Amino acid sequence: MWLGSPVRPVAWEPDKDKGLVSSFQMNDMLGENLMYSLVTGKGPEDLFIDEKGWLYTGLESGEIIKINVNSDAPAPFLITNTLGRPLGIRKDKNGDLIVADADKGLLKVSMDGRIQVLEKYYGQDLFKFLDHLDIADDGVIYFSDASTRFSFNEYKYDFIEASMTGRVFSYNPATKLTRLLVDNLYFANGVAVSKDQDYLLINETGKARILKHYLRGPKAGQTEVFIDQLPGLPDNINRDDNGIYWVAINTLRDPLIDSLAQYPLIRRLIGVLPHSWLKASHEYGMVIGINEQAEIVHNLQTSNAYTQITSAVPFGRSLYLGSLVHDDIGVVELHK
Repeated sequence: MWLGSPVRPVAWEPDKDKGLVSSFQMNDMLGENLMYSLVTGKGPEDLFIDEKGWLYTGLESGEIIKINVNSDAPAPFLITNTLGRPLGIRKDKNGDLIVADADKGLLKVSMDGRIQVLEKYYGQDLFKFLDHLDIADDGVIYFSDASTRFSFNEYKYDFIEASMTGRVFSYNPATKLTRLLVDNLYFANGVAVSKDQDYLLINETGKARILKHYLRGPKAGQTEVFIDQLPGLPDNINRDDNGIYWVAINTLRDPLIDSLAQYPLIRRLIGVLPHSWLKASHEYGMVIGINEQAEIVHNLQTSNAYTQITSAVPFGRSLYLGSLVHDDIGVVELHK
């Protein structure tokens, strides 16, 4: 049985879980303000909305679609199908979509559906699990590789193993060069370039924290903790025009899982279980807004209205929510 386990767990020490207290006080702001949903198909994991109100997302089916949120009758339009699992999505200055596809690599997708692979290797190694991305004003693409051990369809094993193989890269379209910026991350997830373009925030999901990697200035190349001891696991992160970072909390931390951090042999035994049996102890929905001083300025939660949120994007007076498990996008009235 032990030999059949796909995981090789590593002992580690999690930060103390303070729970839903203080700035994270429990509430039902998401549930109370959920207005309607946009039907998409299963798994609109990441969202991008351009200035004209076109929302772009990738689905479990491999399809990339767009919906005009300003329309009186918004309906999805198919752009293409990557035949992979499109996750992180942004639009560049040329009007093309840049997509982090967990299976196919870093892609450029034109509005007429043509797909170009920008990068799928680092050195001689094939990317295992591209996850999220952001694009700087100078066109450089920053993207995360969640794990070098497990693919998207095996992602829960990465949390059991805790081998911390996640990485963050930059890709320069002008030079076609890919650079490793940060490694040894416990599931590298959402990334967001700062308003002044001088640092990059990185969601380190497994450690329930967000890192700050300096791109310019005297600390260029250095990485430090931006905020830690979050009550849940941060997924994608999106910055608005005011410099507020909207962070989707996919699930709350589980005391049982934290308690097993120092017991790799038990976790190796758990790894024998089929991947489909490994589920969060309970579903929850949470989005937080963080300013540039790492202060919590928005705290929106729900226990049932729209849970397991992977992305939160503000547009106009609404907040649009994505998820791996839902077949629609939640739309919440936003009180700024």
